Amino acid sequence: ISIVRNGVEISAQSINSIRIEFGFSKIPKATILINDSNLSQQNFAESEKLEWQVGEMLDLKLGYNNQFDLVFSGVIIKQGIQSSENQNSTLNMELRHRYYLSSIKKNSRIFLDKKDSEAFEEIINEYKFNNEVNSSPEVQRQLIQFNSSDWDFINMRAEATNNYVIPKNDLLLVKNITSNEDEKAQ
Repeated sequence: ISIVRNGVEISAQSINSIRIEFGFSKIPKATILINDSNLSQQNFAESEKLEWQVGEMLDLKLGYNNQFDLVFSGVIIKQGIQSSENQNSTLNMELRHRYYLSSIKKNSRIFLDKKDSEAFEEIINEYKFNNEVNSSPEVQRQLIQFNSSDWDFINMRAEATNNYVIPKNDLLLVKNITSNEDEKAQ
């Protein structure tokens, strides 16, 4: 395990576990559990470290023989301390991929004479996310986004056009979900 903050590797010695979740149409997240201190001492050394503070951006890498691959990159959005019956405490952190930025603010706008895919690209490019979007077949006279986050709007319209939003670490994909068997039948 290698954890990197601002280009500098952080000691992973006290890491208890890391859980990373990627899924269709969901913002990727990671949970890191770190062995902290003894609860009876009321000293939580790990939770007070700068690298574990809310808002910090971390890269999680896994590998073997000093060959590491990036498996998750995200920002710490939540931090808490859990205690157990044996008086040990665990620092519990939740990270979200930066795609979460597109889910914070609700927007209203109208896209005139555009394909769904063109609207997707316009929104995704506002966040400077690398993307690969399947071209939609038809131009919509009006596409209306009303009081919804950009993430929700993209997911709703993707579903309406038989596409999935597939988040990867460095690429947001909007791909058609029609199987080859369906295409052969038509």
